[in-house]
Amino acid sequence: MSTGIARGVRASVISSFGFATMDASTRALVQTMSPSAALVLRTVFLLAGTFAWVLLARRSGVFATRAVRGTALRSIAFGLTSLLIVVSFKYLSLAETMAIYFLNPVLAVPLAAFLLREPAGRWAIPAGALGFAGVLCVIQPSVEGIKWAYLIPLGAAFSGAIHDVMSRQLKGQAAPLTLMIYGMVAALFWGLLTADWRSFAWPVGREWGFLALAASAGFVANLFVIISFQLVPASLSSPLRYLILAWAAVIGYVVWNQLPNFWAWVGIALILAAGFLAIASSMRPTPAVGEAA
Repeated sequence: MSTGIARGVRASVISSFGFATMDASTRALVQTMSPSAALVLRTVFLLAGTFAWVLLARRSGVFATRAVRGTALRSIAFGLTSLLIVVSFKYLSLAETMAIYFLNPVLAVPLAAFLLREPAGRWAIPAGALGFAGVLCVIQPSVEGIKWAYLIPLGAAFSGAIHDVMSRQLKGQAAPLTLMIYGMVAALFWGLLTADWRSFAWPVGREWGFLALAASAGFVANLFVIISFQLVPASLSSPLRYLILAWAAVIGYVVWNQLPNFWAWVGIALILAAGFLAIASSMRPTPAVGEAA
């Protein structure tokens, strides 16, 4: 393994732990404050840290994009994803939310075929079937029906697939840091739009600590994900995203003594397999008839 690839892998590991820590801190926050308020406060701190780093690092042109409409659409989808994930933490465990959300690579394959005209690949249908089976194992529907809260991370998975596809479309037209900043601004917008400010109260006591930890971990995660994008090829960086699932399970057990049950673990394994199949499918699309001949 080359030095650059090794550094990229380390950056991905740090980034995945940062995202899991940010999500865990946010989950602790939404137990005592509204999800929208938590998202707004976290994003304000995160944006402040990001802009400070941009100034110190003298990064110029961070707001430049050659595709204004595409950047705006991608940012709106990213902001909606952030909101839905934070709302999910109010009702579901960290591992459940992350497991269902990581269905998004499976959903991205047909979306890319529809929006970008990318061939779906020979493993797209098996990946979709595995992912659907995995979600059923995680939510475990009963005769009473499905808990409505599971629909929230499913919505996040869909909007996450949209911004992932848009990110591919914007490659070369906007830098990763640019997309990250505009995504944060959109998350702030969604939070401001949906918050009930009549009942807003400033954080108190431990809430400030959770907020600082969430913003700090989010800054580290976003910084190192940019580094990994620059050092690691997509064929390696995409599967490494699933480390967040492992960190979420560990943190959920250590902090809340929550572990998925047997069928939920089966579902997580199926979703992982579906994600890897979807990634492999997007890298090896089905050849056209002429090419096959």
